[in-house]
Amino acid sequence: MKINEQNVVQQLKKRNKKALYYIIDHNGGLITSIIRTHLYDLEAVHDDCMDDILLTIWDQIDTFCPENNTFKNWVATVAKYKAIEYQKKYSKHYLSNIMC
Repeated sequence: MKINEQNVVQQLKKRNKKALYYIIDHNGGLITSIIRTHLYDLEAVHDDCMDDILLTIWDQIDTFCPENNTFKNWVATVAKYKAIEYQKKYSKHYLSNIMC
């Protein structure tokens, strides 16, 4: 089955791994932009954050409600909060290493 904008959520719920590739192809730029905005000085963790965002989308797809939001906006929200989480976690780590 070909993954498209209309069936990506359904395919994620069915645990079709091709749906993740669709997200990377069609929303990867958006996710990367959000990561760079929040983690501009922490380039070492960009890939880890991207992986964590995709895993969160995979695990939390049942929380997506199409009546409240578009899928793209939901993905952006997941990316934003995950990037902020990484920012808090790693900025403390890097600051403590600089102070020592």
